[in-house]
Amino acid sequence: MIHDHEVVIIGGGQAGLAAGRHAQSQGLHYIILEASNAVGSAWRERYDSLTLFTPRSFSGLPDLRLSGDQDGYPTRDEVVDYLQHYVQSFDLNVVLDQPVRKVTKDGEQFTVATQSATYTAPAVVVATGPFQTPRVPAWASPTDGVRQLHSSAYRNPAQIQGKRVLVVGGGNSGAQIAEELAAEYEVDMAVNAPMRFMPAKMLGQSLFWWLDALGALNAPSDSFKATMLRRRGDPVIGTSLRRLLQRGAVKLKPAAMSMTDGTVFFADKTSGRYDTIIYCTGYTAEYGWMQIPDALDQNGMPSHKGGQSKTVSGLYFLGLGWLRSRNSALLGGVGTDAKIIIDRIAGSAKTAAARDTSEARR
Repeated sequence: MIHDHEVVIIGGGQAGLAAGRHAQSQGLHYIILEASNAVGSAWRERYDSLTLFTPRSFSGLPDLRLSGDQDGYPTRDEVVDYLQHYVQSFDLNVVLDQPVRKVTKDGEQFTVATQSATYTAPAVVVATGPFQTPRVPAWASPTDGVRQLHSSAYRNPAQIQGKRVLVVGGGNSGAQIAEELAAEYEVDMAVNAPMRFMPAKMLGQSLFWWLDALGALNAPSDSFKATMLRRRGDPVIGTSLRRLLQRGAVKLKPAAMSMTDGTVFFADKTSGRYDTIIYCTGYTAEYGWMQIPDALDQNGMPSHKGGQSKTVSGLYFLGLGWLRSRNSALLGGVGTDAKIIIDRIAGSAKTAAARDTSEARR
């Protein structure tokens, strides 16, 4: 079966759902293809205790806010439930269990092939997001007696083996996991750069209220303000990790460089043996199914400007970090980018319809 649409949206996470809602509002004939058996799979695969550092007032998708205290911070399970509720509230056209195998383009038409169906459209929105393939350091290798987990596989402290734990990576996930484990285990953290800490609230307002008020949250990605933010990198927000480090409840180590027979060697020439290692080292995007010449750059990443492909007409990307601003990859910010992209697609669809009508009258 070949299913024709005006736009095919690949990915049923926050970006795909936001795009679907805007497409629905524009009256476009759209479909959202989700690879797993439920929407929001990236959230479902995160650790149990995950808490967003953006308050509920900054964490909603278009036309439906998260319920509860708007100054409070939603949990993983709350976000998972919210995304499912979002689909049901608007009766979004989501098809589950549809991992995309291949995307091609012939003339003005894209063909999106899954394991069980084929979809065609003049526009495709790739909303698979940045959390695709877990990335681990090159030095990581299976070692007897040491349990090793990427943060995507970590759920709770019951998975920890032994007493000594090394958390590799100093981002917000690493900080939250280290904080959780410090109550029961001896925890070291290996980081590549000095950690910066920011409180979740300042002068009674959330950090993101201040970023928004100062114009930093939605500053264009190529602006001076955004360049400064990107250069500094993301801080660790709202955890008690700084106090734990000061008390020695968690110990900081420099970058881990190698591992031999269960011993990890660090950049300062020190070493340590650990029973469990958790890699909070991010993800690698995977676009091997994108079989359109020039759609990706030399590094295999999307070649785009503001989410619109630089080289392929009708191809768009959504939900990536710094797509248009700092807000682009956040739950509460992706809707703005989705509207811009869907408005362009709707405009193109109306132009094409008008052209077809004119040609039919000749």
